[in-house]
Amino acid sequence: MAALVPCGRRLFVPAMHIWYRPLRHKVQEGARKRNLDPAHTWIVQIGITDRGLDDIGDVSSVKPAITDAIRLGTELKTGDDLVNIEWDGHVITAADELYHTVWETVSGVKTIQSPVEGKILNVFHGDRGINEDDIICEVSTREESLQSAIQNLVDETEYNRLVEQIMPGNFSEAGDSIR
Repeated sequence: MAALVPCGRRLFVPAMHIWYRPLRHKVQEGARKRNLDPAHTWIVQIGITDRGLDDIGDVSSVKPAITDAIRLGTELKTGDDLVNIEWDGHVITAADELYHTVWETVSGVKTIQSPVEGKILNVFHGDRGINEDDIICEVSTREESLQSAIQNLVDETEYNRLVEQIMPGNFSEAGDSIR
């Protein structure tokens, strides 16, 4: 028997510090309004946790992963790249006995991948920071694909317990040498 999908509650991928929120939608009305496949009875909202943001520094922009290929309604496979989060941060590269610190600017890209097969409904993009509450992507999917995806997710209580056991993120306020 398949596990019940916790509708409306965030589920977490601890290793990636990403959250997913599955929402059931009305097939008849919702499908027509949002141009959904009638077989897609779930919408999965995707975001990044505060701990995930601590790993990547200051977000400078959020963009679709492959702008030519990702359009609303694009068919997805599990693991397809959805969103690139571009970021900048500063690290201490050297210091001397007089406490003169040398900082270096570092930058990178964190790519968010689709947890399910389905179609892209919405991708956030912009040149501003994001926070844990922001939905950076929405994907419509079938129940079977969602059931497969949630097997590897944990609830918020378990996620918080796991995060407490690991080192702070590279750019967290608790980090020693990196800010």
